[in-house]
Amino acid sequence: MVSFAFLNEANLANLDTAAKSWAKMPAKYEGLATEFDRRVHDVLQGHWEGEASAAAFRTMKQATREYEAAADESRRTAKLIADAHLEFSKCQKDLHDTVQDAADKSYKVSDKGKVEDVDSRWNSPTATAAPGFAEERKKGLDAVVHRIEDILKKVTIVDEACGAALRKDANGAGNDNFNGKRVSESVDDAEADKASRLMKKKGRLTDGEFMQLNQLLELNKNDPEFARKFAVRTGAENTVEKYNQLLNPPSDRPLSKADFARLKAFRKNLGTTLGTATTSDDKPRNGAKKAVADPGITKFQNELLALGKRDFNANPDEMNNGLKGYHLTSSLMSEGQWDKNLLTDYGEKLITAEKQDRLAFDLDRESYYPANLERTENLGKLGVLDPMEGFVEGLGHNPDASLDFLTSKTEVDGESVNHLDYLLEDRPWPHGGVYRDPSNGIDNLGHALESATSGRSYEYEGNDMPKHTAEQSALVKDLVGKIGWEGGAELVTGDGARLAPLNDSLGNITGNYMGDFQQALSEQSGLPTNGHAADLNRAETVAFLGAVGQDPDAYKAITASQQAYTSGLVDEAMYPPKGSQADTQDRVNVKVGPGSTIAGIMSQARAEAIHEAHTATADEFKSDAEFVSKWIGRGVSLATDVPVAAWIEEDLRQAVLESIAKDDASKAEHDAHKGYYNGEQQAEKAAREAVERAGKRGGHYSQGEIDAIADGAGEQARTGHGTGATGRAAGHG
Repeated sequence: MVSFAFLNEANLANLDTAAKSWAKMPAKYEGLATEFDRRVHDVLQGHWEGEASAAAFRTMKQATREYEAAADESRRTAKLIADAHLEFSKCQKDLHDTVQDAADKSYKVSDKGKVEDVDSRWNSPTATAAPGFAEERKKGLDAVVHRIEDILKKVTIVDEACGAALRKDANGAGNDNFNGKRVSESVDDAEADKASRLMKKKGRLTDGEFMQLNQLLELNKNDPEFARKFAVRTGAENTVEKYNQLLNPPSDRPLSKADFARLKAFRKNLGTTLGTATTSDDKPRNGAKKAVADPGITKFQNELLALGKRDFNANPDEMNNGLKGYHLTSSLMSEGQWDKNLLTDYGEKLITAEKQDRLAFDLDRESYYPANLERTENLGKLGVLDPMEGFVEGLGHNPDASLDFLTSKTEVDGESVNHLDYLLEDRPWPHGGVYRDPSNGIDNLGHALESATSGRSYEYEGNDMPKHTAEQSALVKDLVGKIGWEGGAELVTGDGARLAPLNDSLGNITGNYMGDFQQALSEQSGLPTNGHAADLNRAETVAFLGAVGQDPDAYKAITASQQAYTSGLVDEAMYPPKGSQADTQDRVNVKVGPGSTIAGIMSQARAEAIHEAHTATADEFKSDAEFVSKWIGRGVSLATDVPVAAWIEEDLRQAVLESIAKDDASKAEHDAHKGYYNGEQQAEKAAREAVERAGKRGGHYSQGEIDAIADGAGEQARTGHGTGATGRAAGHG
């Protein structure tokens, strides 16, 4: 590995000089070719005939080609060295910046890279006794150490790849010509070549080679040029073959915990790299005005699709080591951003394969215990045993593909298979034995539904949500109908409900469509929705919310988004002032009502989960500030375009946390149908506080006017909460 001292002190000017010197070589070689043609070939042309002349002219032509090849090779060498100089310079600057930043925070980095905490406060008993001081300083020191390690790891990878490229005998044995294999033209090219050669190696990789490969992929997994070259040079078959080999060591070398951790990291790095490769030709390249499909990437994708049914066996002499291409490819697709058409085509082929051969995918087994239990359990933990589990997780990262796939159908032997119905209702998700709990696959399906309906990866934490399209809103309406229709709630509620793992995702979807859900419960039209309205049915919406709200995570997302959205509506109703105080009161009441009704439904759903279904405890419904913050930002942005002031967001956060904490009821209160009082109080308090926040903005209202409007909003909130709670209870009963 490149040492700290070497990178810190290296004089890179000579490397820059070498690159510039090599850059002058192509013109010199091309000049020699021109001079050779003028002074030799052209002089003899037309003045020499016969067998000897024919042989001589062939030799002259070969010599000209050698000059041209030498010019091309020197051009590539110049670019590689210049690229290496740029990468080394970036790493050196990063290192120097890290050392300076550490010094600014009172951490000293020695000439050999050792980091010490030299904060003068260590000499103060008062400072060192302060809560969290030692932990904070240790955390800061570790961050500096890890940053330096990451920089040295990166520069080492670049150094080794460039060194290998320059040492490679690109011209054949004996260097007798310039027309052999080409020199790498960039660091990306050199690193892709090295990674590809490791993937194509015959036989198993050594631990050192596996570490090198993993590091190369980790460093470059989001680089389109590296990913494209790596995928094209390696090929789909070699990629899947080597991945299977790494997942299945010989029986005399079982996977350790460390091996398992490395394989998880490798799956992420390889899957993300391949995904990047499949999208590398989606945008214009090399100065082109429009995107053009790369033939190499198209070939890679077609080969990957064709490998689905093929059996891969890393240890032919042993049993239970074979996996199908679908198992391996789905595992890789669970990571990264992949080409939309590739994902949808693959999903159709996977459904077709499952429908035609259910036993091959263990879809008819209650449980499965193979001969080599430990190894197969590890494969299960890596999400390899059920191909659909990995595939739908991949959809969760790829919104366009998930929406297209989940709203489409596939023809299988004359039968039209609706993808969503198949996954929700018809497909028996494998479970028991070595399979992880079926909730893993169904939970991943929830991730796909989140990305399909939101237009963002399910892992997105920001507030900038795209406008909902007609297709997305129709999918939400379909989901609400499936769960809210008679008997649908049983799919997601109660102990052992088959689709219960979807609930957290359904709660997130509700939070993202809060305007649509409140509109369904409002007697007034015109509540703001984010894009195309979902046009939800009121009765189905109440049943859907009552079922999904029994899940603690769903309850928290819905509650936080509802309060934030309602607060935004109240702000819009009061600012700027329009008409009389009575007019303002009417506008506020209209905005408060639907959110309060949802709050009532949530109170009843929470009580049912704790006291009737016993599927959750009161502690599980408690929330944290970080979780709430995301939904506050989204909820307010759905209701108003006005940016949320920091103090308002903090007030809202505290209000939502308090509301969630106090929306509880004892078993006796719930049984006596008196369990709504605490929730009702919190709904009233939330409405009053929304009015007070809005009233203080701009100074247009007196305190008396604010109090009067808050009184009316509080009364409306109590009414709405009671409507929601009793309506849910009646529907539940």
